[in-house]
Amino acid sequence: MSNNQKVTIGIDDLRPGHYIALDIPWKNHPFLFSRFIITSRKDIATLRALGLKQIAIIPERCDPKVMGETGSMSAASAVEPSAEEATAEADELAQKAQWEDKQALIARDNQFRKERMQIATRFQDTVKKVSTFAKDLRSGPANAVQAAEGIVDDMVAAFEKTSEVLVNLVNISDGNYTVYTHALNVTVLSVLLARYMDLEGDEVRSIGLGALVHDIGKMDLPPQLIAKTAKLTPAEDALLRTHPTKGIRLAEKIQILAADVAAVIERHHEYLDGSGYPQGLKGKQLWLGVRIVAIANTYDNLCNPPDPANAVSPRDAMAVLYKNYQGKLDGDLVRAFIKAMGVYPPGTIVRLSNGNVGMVVSVDPNHLLRPRVILYNPEIPRWNAMMVDLREQVDLEIQEVMKPGECPPQLYEYLGIGERLGYFYESR
Repeated sequence: MSNNQKVTIGIDDLRPGHYIALDIPWKNHPFLFSRFIITSRKDIATLRALGLKQIAIIPERCDPKVMGETGSMSAASAVEPSAEEATAEADELAQKAQWEDKQALIARDNQFRKERMQIATRFQDTVKKVSTFAKDLRSGPANAVQAAEGIVDDMVAAFEKTSEVLVNLVNISDGNYTVYTHALNVTVLSVLLARYMDLEGDEVRSIGLGALVHDIGKMDLPPQLIAKTAKLTPAEDALLRTHPTKGIRLAEKIQILAADVAAVIERHHEYLDGSGYPQGLKGKQLWLGVRIVAIANTYDNLCNPPDPANAVSPRDAMAVLYKNYQGKLDGDLVRAFIKAMGVYPPGTIVRLSNGNVGMVVSVDPNHLLRPRVILYNPEIPRWNAMMVDLREQVDLEIQEVMKPGECPPQLYEYLGIGERLGYFYESR
């Protein structure tokens, strides 16, 4: 018997512990899922009030205590419901309560979607500002740097206002992912890590500004090289590696960037063991801000590589940082970054223990294993996609993390996220 093979039983034979598969449209029943394990008589009363006489169960997913060896109900569990439980009035009340709970969740999720759209709009507006100041660096450097400082000041103020700042996912299509969206991603992640490390004031601002301008040297490289998704030739790779040097030359020419900011521009590809570029610097030669931006930059490059087909999931990117960059990136900072972003960072596609697939959209730092997940369910219009807070669903847990290449395109479209991941902040 396969893991999804169904067996039909009578509604009166249904017991807590049975795993059911409803064959009616999601909008026609009050449950969050169409497949779930029965946890109480209240669930059974609600099903009975729907007028169901028979129901499909999946034996291999049922609690063994209610199943016999042949897949039928065990004799020990074959107890008739009480007269009180079997009354139509009790069934109707149970169904009404379930519908009210479901409608409350729908209303809450609609508000969350509205907030998410507002965050996406703020992200795109900020990307435009980043693009403008980057292009103005030569013609009006003072105004350009002032604009960049304004972006960073707003961000730092939000992070300092409250300890509860969530990093949210933003939908970015492949065609809209540029050096400017990358710069904003790295800035958000760098400020998040800096604040997690209890850094404050001017130090955080210097780190944020350094992150925002870390790739300005790429403005002096051929656009087709920056946009190339295929593997670079050795000559192309060597040319790309000149961008930190080109960046520091531009910084020295405009003469208005602080030394710490200039250090980030020049050294964000240096490693603690001296294997980085352009100078092969080591350990103490790398300011704390440089080490922070190096982590954020590496993480975003893993999640958003030139060819999106080579992207790794946010959770896998964390594992790569931890395992593959030992001795290169600051280990203490990497561990802090993992804690700040969560075990299942926003953007991680997961399969839950009930078989549903969804995407992590936010994480509670106090419950890193139980994030909030938006669910993929073609039965439900995407604008009404359900979300589940695993802190509230004790019978659910994350079963596995799915790689981007394992997910069908319609899943990304439904969940409202492109192949590229954008990160923006929200203070609570």
